[in-house]
Amino acid sequence: LKPNGKKKELGAMLDRLQVTEVVLMIYAANPQRVAEVATPILQAFPRQRFSVAQSVEPELSTEESHYQAGRAQFTARMTRLAQLLAAPNFHGLVVQDWSRWQEMQP
Repeated sequence: LKPNGKKKELGAMLDRLQVTEVVLMIYAANPQRVAEVATPILQAFPRQRFSVAQSVEPELSTEESHYQAGRAQFTARMTRLAQLLAAPNFHGLVVQDWSRWQEMQP
């Protein structure tokens, strides 16, 4: 989905398939970095609705997953990320994976 790819073809295909939402799985724990990846995609496909998934998998590094940060820090990061992604076609955030989120320290 990187904007310098075949965006016109992909956008048309998403429309033809009547895709109502695309979830971008971005393996980065820094909200600013996630926004740097997601924002150009949201801008390239203004008619498509997007959510952004964030990892809380303990197997991944602290640069890719929020697991080691704990739930309070995760919540603060997601609040910041939602502010950075305030675009009309940004639909929300998704936790990958919910059972691991429940295991995180408060």
